Formats: sequence, C-alpha cells, structure tokens
Amino acid sequence: MNDFEDFTQKFIIKKMMEGVNRTRPKIRDSRLPITKELLLLIVKILPFICSSCYAVKLFKAAFSLANHGLLRIGELAVSNEKGGTNLCLDRLNTEIWWQGKSGMVTSQLRRQIRIMKKYEDPPKFLVVHVGANDLGNIKTKDLREKLIQAMTFISKDLPDTKIVWSQMLPRLNGDILTMVRQWKNVDTWLIMQ
Repeated sequence: MNDFEDFTQKFIIKKMMEGVNRTRPKIRDSRLPITKELLLLIVKILPFICSSCYAVKLFKAAFSLANHGLLRIGELAVSNEKGGTNLCLDRLNTEIWWQGKSGMVTSQLRRQIRIMKKYEDPPKFLVVHVGANDLGNIKTKDLREKLIQAMTFISKDLPDTKIVWSQMLPRLNGDILTMVRQWKNVDTWLIMQ
C-alpha cells in the first residue's frame, strides 16, 4: 500500500501472532454434534413437544434432511431471499422485526423489550419465545414465577400489544426426560393462565 512494505507478512511477525493466538483460552463449544443416536432421540420426543401430527412430521423431515444432507440451520431457515425475514407477509402490510437473541433466558426478556422500545414503536403483536434455555437450569416453580413477572411486565409496558406465546422447545443437553417433563409442566400451565 502506498509502496510501503507490509510488515505483518514478515515470517517473525506471523509466528508471533500465532503464538499470541495460542495463549488465548479456547472457548469450548457446548453444542453437541447430531449423531444417529441423538437424531433418533430427537425424533422420538417430537410427539411430546409438537402440538400436531403435522408438526411432528414436518420436524422429522427437516431434522432428517439436515442431518443426512449435512446442512447448517441457515440452509433450512428463513433467509433474505424470496420473502426473507418478513416471511412473505409484506403483501399483507405486515412487518416482522426479529428481536431475539440466541441463547436468551427469561431473565433477559425485559432488557430485550426495553431495547426494542428505544428503536421501534410498540408492536401490535409480540411473539414471545423464551424459557427453553431455562429448562433444567432453574426449578419449575422459579421458571413459572419468572414467566409471570415477564408477562406482567410486557402487559404493563406495552398495554396495546397482544402477547402471543410461542411454545418452548426443550434443549437436548442434560437430563432430557426431566427437561421434557418440566417443559410440559410449564408450557401447559402457561397456556392455562
């Protein structure tokens, strides 16, 4: 660049940078690879998670396709092409603003709502999909209490917004049967509220 020598390409500098990178602790990836056994377990618990036979078949097909086709989630999920993140709802004058964050727990919901309110007008509908990352990490009673607090906060903070509860999907790490029981307990209880 401008006839200056690029010292970052010198052998000694490259080796120093490699050494610095090796001194940083590696972040352990907590995700599990989907083995054949895990895929079979996922498919086996789908009837307990999904509310219809159609959803069970849909997820079985998606999970099997992703596993056998070595696909990433981004290759199956909504993209910016052909309808994009608005799910083709532009034609109905509907705009979806995805405000979630991966790995969010119930205690982070209030902060996320406050951030949303800073940048956007209150939505007409708010789809709440939270709690699955809490399963197995906190007691059922505490999760229920956090969800009550979160829904109360949303109702007061967004009085003209209708809340749509999106069913939790239990995580597949830890004690799966306990998490499925806890999930069914909390989800069923929340629907009755």
